[in-house]
Amino acid sequence: MILVAYACLLVGLGALVLGGVGPLRRRSELVVRFLGSIGAAAMASVALLLLSTNSPTTLGFAMLLMLLAGSMVYLCGLALWRRRVGFAVRLVGLSLTATALAIPSSLTLLLPLAALLTLTLRGPDDRALPVAQATKPNDV
Repeated sequence: MILVAYACLLVGLGALVLGGVGPLRRRSELVVRFLGSIGAAAMASVALLLLSTNSPTTLGFAMLLMLLAGSMVYLCGLALWRRRVGFAVRLVGLSLTATALAIPSSLTLLLPLAALLTLTLRGPDDRALPVAQATKPNDV
């Protein structure tokens, strides 16, 4: 099962690197942002739950803190969706989250959820946004 989780992460990252995840349309943008926020909130709640109920080892504590921080940073990136910094913040958050989940443990089974979050790393289509164009003055 853990090999399937790693395979899902590799497929998600491969699609991102190869450009398989295209720009989002306005309709699907809201759905993707909503599902991304649910996934990130679920990972953050799992990290908080495990931090509060267990007494983790040093490595486990570092992993859970990295998962919590990555989820929170990712949620901030979703809030800054249309800005250029939003992409960078989402990328940092996803990197922290995927790194914490890639360390072999029972949390590795959450990697398919992190692979789905790669869908939000592509923003809206830049060609669909209005662009100011220079106009020629009227010849009199």
